[in-house]
Amino acid sequence: MVLSFVRELLADLENCVPFERVRRHLSGGSGRRTVSGLTSTARGLYLPYMARAAQAPCLVVVADNKAAEALDAAVVAACELTGALNADSVLRLPAHDVLPFENLSPHSEIQETRATTLWKIATGAARLVIAPVEAAAMRLFPREHYAGLALKLNRGEEYLPEMLMEHLLSVGYSRVDVVEMPGQVTLRGGILDAYSPEMERPVRVEFFGDEIESIRRFDPETQRSASMMDRALLLPLTEIPVTQPILEAINARLTRAGAAGAVLEGGEEPAELLTHVEAGEDSATRSAYAQSPSFAASSQRMGHHTEATVFPGWEFFAPVAPAAAAGRLTLLDLMGAKTRVFIEEPAMVKNQGERWWNKVEQRHERSGIGSLIMAEDIYLSPWELEDRLRELANGAKAAAGGAPSILLDQLGAVDVLDGDNSELSAIDFATRPTQRFHGAIPAFVDAIRALVEQEARVLIAAPNQGEVERLAGLLQEYQLAYRLGSRAQTTSETVYSESSYLAGDLRMPVIVACGDCEWSSSPRPA
Repeated sequence: MVLSFVRELLADLENCVPFERVRRHLSGGSGRRTVSGLTSTARGLYLPYMARAAQAPCLVVVADNKAAEALDAAVVAACELTGALNADSVLRLPAHDVLPFENLSPHSEIQETRATTLWKIATGAARLVIAPVEAAAMRLFPREHYAGLALKLNRGEEYLPEMLMEHLLSVGYSRVDVVEMPGQVTLRGGILDAYSPEMERPVRVEFFGDEIESIRRFDPETQRSASMMDRALLLPLTEIPVTQPILEAINARLTRAGAAGAVLEGGEEPAELLTHVEAGEDSATRSAYAQSPSFAASSQRMGHHTEATVFPGWEFFAPVAPAAAAGRLTLLDLMGAKTRVFIEEPAMVKNQGERWWNKVEQRHERSGIGSLIMAEDIYLSPWELEDRLRELANGAKAAAGGAPSILLDQLGAVDVLDGDNSELSAIDFATRPTQRFHGAIPAFVDAIRALVEQEARVLIAAPNQGEVERLAGLLQEYQLAYRLGSRAQTTSETVYSESSYLAGDLRMPVIVACGDCEWSSSPRPA
């Protein structure tokens, strides 16, 4: 638990002149402004304050998944330290780990994270979303699609257990005999066991007829029920449910069949091809074979029925389904026209976007799929995404003025995405990178002494409370004053009895735990 005086200490960050300029721009400006000078640590620390000042959903576009993970960890830690935002409202939407047209499906963990994040965005639970340029460019379904992915079960309400089971299986759950791991579900008579992502323990839902009689947590090892619950939330494991309409739309597009094929044939609906999409076949081979006269003739002679099933990589082709293709929506549409957009290191985002798009086009060409499904059916190109971002910032998409955006350029170089390089477009912060000591404890102590002599305020961030205690003992050994800025119930009484060791004034170093942050410059003994 972070103590209140730490948040009061950090609140002074909002009082500096550069932040006040950012606040005015986010709350009432339009167009883009370049913010320079923020190191990675300072960027993570300021973003929660900026999101709060914007009073609107915020999207941070970064270069890739690695940058998204690093920024997400820093921002979540800053939320714990500052209290400016609820850490649960900071979300990361990862890009897929594979590209379309490779006959590969994305990793299950990435699909799970994307599904949960998109559901939270669709239900209004997101304040700050961090997404790589690839994820921001992907075409998505309407808000209603993602809002319906999760199940909210309340005791006393009526549901058909079989329909609940069918829904959970469609959004990625695996049917098993005994539920032991996240993503598993089973139905035995009137008892539904399910283990949802982000749950500490699975839940057991007991029905009396179609009415939920009880909801309990249970131990996956002993299978014994424990505490009673009034409600349960079962999150999805995939953003694209395995439903017949979506699979049929993909099948039709890959075979130029039906209304989907009419789009490719200039408006004329071609003859339906009776096809069977086999699991595991290469998409290009499947399409060519399904279009061959011999296959169509043999299918008609044998009286085959159209059957569409999943195959490796089918998830990428879901945007051709009517529900998604009609609106041609992206993350910007899902978050709303008032979204404030931050672009982290715009030059890196631009370069990464172009490299990624070149790879997608190369995979498309190698697949031989031709015009059946184009890269543009799955994503906005980087240049289209940039146009959309400019439209949003300048008010073309907003009903009442633009949604101002921020370009986070640490070095303050000329912005390659923005032609306006006037003084009004640049806001400069004076920050410096976190100092590293690489196990040199005397150097660490000397650096703190020098900062204290300069009457600087020093905050030492540690990843956990155990590290806080270790640092407290280290500073006490060197007779250096400190205050503890966080506490836990399990912390030793000895440390807290000396939580203000040699306390003289408020400018002594403060040691605080901030989750999984990587801000700490504390050394480890060699």
